[in-house]
Amino acid sequence: MKNGIIFLKYYGGEIVRLAYLSTWEKFEPCEKYRVFASNFNTFRKWRVDERLLIFIGKEGLVKTLVTGEFFNSNEMIWKNDLYEWRVPINKSEKFDGINGTRLNLAIKSLLYKEYGHYYGFLLRNHTCLREEVAYKIESILSEQPV
Repeated sequence: MKNGIIFLKYYGGEIVRLAYLSTWEKFEPCEKYRVFASNFNTFRKWRVDERLLIFIGKEGLVKTLVTGEFFNSNEMIWKNDLYEWRVPINKSEKFDGINGTRLNLAIKSLLYKEYGHYYGFLLRNHTCLREEVAYKIESILSEQPV
């Protein structure tokens, strides 16, 4: 543990955070411009090389890596909102279709089991995961069919 934050060994010392977007359409600008964004600055404590798992509604999951420091931008890249607080990301793995739905449900079920109905707080505030929960999620992701 360093500065009260648990560093996760299975990602080579990187922190794992969670986020939620309602549709793949909302993820498109993230993928195109390689940023994750919010109307609120929740990124102050984020660091380069942290992992971010983005749940896409009930139908998918994207595993990303933070690649830069947060910034503020007034460039309108989403159709219906500014989302001015942004952090650069690199998409590493996209899980969609039947496999994406299965992984999404399996990981949300695990989060509910570990945190109860408060797991939504983790998604909304991009809170770092407890080490043992992050290991379980990695196990779920590694068991997926190739």
